[in-house]
Amino acid sequence: MKDKLSRFSQWLFSAIITLLGFTSTSCFTAAYGCPTSDYQAEGRITDQEGYPIKGIEVKAKFSDGETSDTPAVYSDEDGAFITDKYRDRYIVSLTATDIDGEKNGGEFETKEIDLTKMKPDIQKSKKNEWYSLNLFKNVEIKLTEKRTDE
Repeated sequence: MKDKLSRFSQWLFSAIITLLGFTSTSCFTAAYGCPTSDYQAEGRITDQEGYPIKGIEVKAKFSDGETSDTPAVYSDEDGAFITDKYRDRYIVSLTATDIDGEKNGGEFETKEIDLTKMKPDIQKSKKNEWYSLNLFKNVEIKLTEKRTDE
């Protein structure tokens, strides 16, 4: 009886060790290098009455004080815009400038929007755990018409 108990306990101990050994050999994603993030902003440009303005130039300004080195983006017919993705460069503000004058509904004042008070929507990558997209969504920019003093 003692021999059967000894064989059973050996078998049970071997089974437990085997199961524990397999669970500790699971594969983890190798994460070499530094975590990276892209920063992007999207929104809409309107006049004071809420009508969309087409053709407004939007440029990003970064935490290092530099402005975007990529070409500016422009609002479409619905006033919508979306900036490029900037790798590891935090966007602190957006500048909206009317560059076409009277062409698209009037001449508007330049406006800078501070994004540091907004919380970006952080989208993690499912493929790469060390990558995230920080998206400033629904940025509303209301422009005022330039006054002509005549």
